[in-house]
Amino acid sequence: MGPSRRNILSDMAPQFYHAWVAVMDKRPAKLICTWHTDTAWQLELGRKIGDRVVEENIYKMLRTVLQETDQGTFQNILKAMINYLKVGATTKKFYEYFEKLWVPKKVQWAYC
Repeated sequence: MGPSRRNILSDMAPQFYHAWVAVMDKRPAKLICTWHTDTAWQLELGRKIGDRVVEENIYKMLRTVLQETDQGTFQNILKAMINYLKVGATTKKFYEYFEKLWVPKKVQWAYC
């Protein structure tokens, strides 16, 4: 048996992860809790979109991307969603938020 992979499940704030590393002297992979991910996305959709129908459509896209378990499919639908967000007049602010904060951390929140 090889070494087992260690993970820590947290929110996006780094304090809990850094505290764990300091106390346990281990560096597990940090995973972002789905509940925190979902809550943050819904909050920012409301702040940045302002059109309930558009918010609901984007939320469905986000959940589809989040829950995809195949890496290749994940990359394809993430790219398609980002392209959709980038060009829409009402979606531009959410695109900027998502691109800056969530895309770089996709290995921490995506099911795949």
